[in-house]
Amino acid sequence: PPLPPTNLQTQVGTDSIESFLGDVATHPEVQNSKISEEEKEFLDRPLSINELDLSVKKAKINSAPGTDGISNRFIKEFWEFFRVPLYNYTQKCYTRGELTSNFRNAKIRLIPKKGDTGQLKNWRPISLLNGFYKIISRAIAERLKTVIDKITHVGQKGYNSKKQCQEVLIT
Repeated sequence: PPLPPTNLQTQVGTDSIESFLGDVATHPEVQNSKISEEEKEFLDRPLSINELDLSVKKAKINSAPGTDGISNRFIKEFWEFFRVPLYNYTQKCYTRGELTSNFRNAKIRLIPKKGDTGQLKNWRPISLLNGFYKIISRAIAERLKTVIDKITHVGQKGYNSKKQCQEVLIT
């Protein structure tokens, strides 16, 4: 048998986000943060091979190799051999709805800062990610940039092209 509705479900209904938000749903801030059907379709579609190509072009050559030991320099140099298999991989992941485990893992390494390396505070952790994962991730991030200004909260300053971190100090 189905579970009885929670108090929150009983109070606001479960039909839509508008019924959940109540009067807040008509506020201009909420109305302006909605993405259109075209934007939804754009965001929901599988990655294209051109998006992967652009991601590789934007990759920094001197970044550390990831968990797979493959550097961006190597990937860029031999991209013509990697591009179709990686594209096929992204299509398979899109269909399955998840990445394989080697793309979901990171190695954490400690990097020394200035000062006495005998002190724990003089080390900082970094996460090393699979190099091909970073290509996919960068392609998705580029796609998200098209709507990020619309969907981030008014108080959010990071990852927003129209706002600056200094605004936090002023606020």
